Amino acid sequence: MVGNAAIRAMIKEGKTNQINSAIQTSSQEGMQLMDGALKTLCQKELISVEEAMSKANDPKSLEQILREGY
Repeated sequence: MVGNAAIRAMIKEGKTNQINSAIQTSSQEGMQLMDGALKTLCQKELISVEEAMSKANDPKSLEQILREGY
């Protein structure tokens, strides 16, 4: 996560539930969600699916994404 103006404002205003959406729409700034990074690492075979699942924020969603991606 990059502490851009939008992220800082959300934190300041207590709207932390909106941060994931801001991260998803800020990929051009190099931001990505943890589960997306785990998916990439699995696809590059740098970590196992089991390791990714143990670290995922939403293991069920990651499992589905990985199934579709392989």
